[in-house]
Amino acid sequence: MSNLKPMTCDGNGRPNRTAKAAFTLVELLVVIGIIALLIAILLPALNRAREQAKMAACLSNQRQIALAMIMYANENKGSLPPYGHATAYWAEDPNSYWWMLIAKYTGGRAGSYMGIDIGRCPAERGTQLYGTYGVNYGKVTPSESYGVFTYTSVDAVLDIGYKGSMKLARVKPGTFLTGDKWLNNTGADLAIYNPTPNGAWPFDTDTDGDGIDDSFGVFFTTPWILSPYNEFDPRHPGKTGVCSFADGSARAVPIMDWVKNVGGIWGP
Repeated sequence: MSNLKPMTCDGNGRPNRTAKAAFTLVELLVVIGIIALLIAILLPALNRAREQAKMAACLSNQRQIALAMIMYANENKGSLPPYGHATAYWAEDPNSYWWMLIAKYTGGRAGSYMGIDIGRCPAERGTQLYGTYGVNYGKVTPSESYGVFTYTSVDAVLDIGYKGSMKLARVKPGTFLTGDKWLNNTGADLAIYNPTPNGAWPFDTDTDGDGIDDSFGVFFTTPWILSPYNEFDPRHPGKTGVCSFADGSARAVPIMDWVKNVGGIWGP
């Protein structure tokens, strides 16, 4: 006796088909082409969204650092923290660099690094241990211009007349306190060198070929430094770098605005 089932028909007399038809090669290629087109359209938008998210995180980081600077000043007679702290004959106190001094205001332990989550920009390309933000560093000797942050808080170390970093009340709101830092090969120097013309690090070199001096040449030509823009790093979209300001805010700054000191961003 046969096991074959008789073919059934629909109401119009057409055979019922129970097997599903497979894709043809042409249909499969069309589907693959559509998927590839969608990826090509969406991928740039996803990359832009990712970079914008990194910038938002960097803005938040530096805003927190600026607020920590302000809280430090409120508890230290109005003075911003020094870059470091020399005790005598350039002997450095390892627990008093600026990022350690503000650690307790950013959720870290007093006298410790302020924390890699706040100290590192998500867009930083390197993997160094140190943070990726630098302070607006402006003075090494009395003959140089007085930027916002100087090396030490100790008066007259080695009789060269240090007075410590500026009083916050003297810093205009639009002056940057911290910025995205170009990590050179040393990795540990968390400063952006104020390029005030009569200071120690004036712009005298055009590093990007646009006819505008934008860097102190020694930084750009020294093999173990190799940092343009006096170590300010415009690593965000549109060749911008994020900065925090004396009023506690943070924003993205186009590199040419920083180079040309638009709005007096460098400060005194």
